[in-house]
Amino acid sequence: MKCKNCGQETMENASFCPECGQKLENETVVETVETTESTETAESTEAVEAVEATETVESTGTVEATETAETGESKVSLLKKDDADKENTGSAGGFSIPTSTSSGSTGGISIPTSTSGAVGGSAVPSGTASAIPSGTSSAAKSKKPPIGLFAGIGAVVVLLILCVTVFGNSIGMMFASPKDVYVKTEKKVIKEQVDKFAKFYDEYLEQLDKAYDQHVDASVKLSWSDEAKELYEEYSSSDYGGDTDLSWLDSIGLNYALDFDDDKMGADITFNINDKVILNPTLYMDMEKMIIDMPDFAEKALELQFDEDNQEVFDSIYRNKDLKETLPKSEDLKKVLNKYLPMYLEAVKEVKKTAEEIEVAGIKQKVNKYEAVFDDEKFVEVIKKMKEEMKKDKELERVVKAFYETSLLYSEGQGLGDELTADEAYDKFIENLDEELETEGFGGTSNIFIAGNKVVGREITALNPDTDEETFTLNYKIPTNGKKFGLLYEIISEGSSFAVEGSGEMKGKAISGEFELSSDDEKTADITLNTLEFKSGTDIKLNADIKPSVDSEMYESSLIDINDSSFNVDLVSNQKEATLKVDFKYNDKNFATLVSEAKTSAKKEVKEPDVETVDMSDSSEQNEWIKDFDFDELVARLEDAGVPEELTGFISYFKQGSLY
Repeated sequence: MKCKNCGQETMENASFCPECGQKLENETVVETVETTESTETAESTEAVEAVEATETVESTGTVEATETAETGESKVSLLKKDDADKENTGSAGGFSIPTSTSSGSTGGISIPTSTSGAVGGSAVPSGTASAIPSGTSSAAKSKKPPIGLFAGIGAVVVLLILCVTVFGNSIGMMFASPKDVYVKTEKKVIKEQVDKFAKFYDEYLEQLDKAYDQHVDASVKLSWSDEAKELYEEYSSSDYGGDTDLSWLDSIGLNYALDFDDDKMGADITFNINDKVILNPTLYMDMEKMIIDMPDFAEKALELQFDEDNQEVFDSIYRNKDLKETLPKSEDLKKVLNKYLPMYLEAVKEVKKTAEEIEVAGIKQKVNKYEAVFDDEKFVEVIKKMKEEMKKDKELERVVKAFYETSLLYSEGQGLGDELTADEAYDKFIENLDEELETEGFGGTSNIFIAGNKVVGREITALNPDTDEETFTLNYKIPTNGKKFGLLYEIISEGSSFAVEGSGEMKGKAISGEFELSSDDEKTADITLNTLEFKSGTDIKLNADIKPSVDSEMYESSLIDINDSSFNVDLVSNQKEATLKVDFKYNDKNFATLVSEAKTSAKKEVKEPDVETVDMSDSSEQNEWIKDFDFDELVARLEDAGVPEELTGFISYFKQGSLY
């Protein structure tokens, strides 16, 4: 090896040129060579891995490294110039690297450094195996430790660690194959959607639990404008040949205060016309009976004892209360969905990646399209594997049994047979797996569109295995440009289609925009979404204008031309209260308004009313109750609400004391 400064031949492992003292550039470490007792050729080398350096302000210090022959441990120390002078008795300081000898003594190489203009010489003790021949001198200058370089390298390392930690997923995606990107992305999407579903599901179960442990005040009111009344009067007179005067009718409404207390229910109800109370019954119900009391009109209350024929009245009200007990637990659902939904990805054969640009309603975005090709034979194997897993899956067994027991609440098991138990229903489910999951392959295509690391579009097509015709298509794309976004959502199934397309803007958690609804390629409505904000399954803000656009021939005999109408929907909802208001306009004029409100609070105790009752199932007792009913009070209330006398005349029929 030659010195690049003077051309002198040097030894292979030399750190400095023996002729000019120049540091050799290709060496970065100092090696120590340990010899055996028989002074054989060195069998291994060790590099000095760390040298702690310290600078003195006044002058360059001397670095001294020693090695203990017995232990092989290295010592590195930094001596000040004054201390070095004391040890070397006036000679210049040097870098001493000792080596072990066959006799056990410690020898070394002393590489001099320049101090105050003096140059030291080579000092090799007798009996020492030296790497530099005796009498050779060098004049290498000492250098300060490259602290700035070390600091820069450290900063780069820290930055790389930070990037990998924060952007590791994106970096991994950059170097992954298209197939790996497709599979990893789909698994991530499945997990995210399952988590969102589980969260919504838990919120639903929580609301079911609270619904039967709270007090509810609610109201519904429908009001009309003068234009609506006039239009209806014209329609009724032309179609039915009579005059109908609705000028007196402004609104009808229903208010109720409802309480659930264990297996008892109590309600105070009012029926209103033009904001005037017409009837105000109280209702009590438990598992055995229902009592209806109208103290303003009758001294006795009506009572109905439940039996097999009318037990459905009570069951229908309390049915949802049992849902929480019968529906599967969300944790079981999550395990089942996360286990089986991603399984089809095992059949992905290859994925083609292409750079494209998607556009919806003028919003464009550059994306990577990942087009998956499935191995049909592998897909059949995956389905077979799925069926085998399902047959021994305990979480799936609990889910299937829970859904079956829930179905009994509503359909009494019509789908699987009323006589089946939950165990029998599960066995039947397992028996049907082979038939239900029979397949000859994937039979379709699956494409995703990715911008960055987000899925902004998807195309799924299912094919008929016999004809290769498309039987189902799902297509959605959501390109973004800053806060603006486009939206296309389309479903085609068995020749019928439904689509939503438009553009909007995101402001925090709220979105707004203009969208078009269509069915079978025909526009059905224009929607102006003023605001939509979801904070949770029950915390919602919505305000939208809807303008229908349909084939007018379908509504030739209707009261109005629906294409000349529009709706404004305003909804504000949270866990404590909700308000829904729907304004209906015709020819840009107010036509009708529907307002529904509900508010919850702490439940109140429900007590069975202490009142004399008559049997509603006994016609004779019922007729006696009617005879005692105060119809004059009812007529007075109707007249006070503005109901014309000709419309209250029918009440005289009930005064006869019979309903039959």
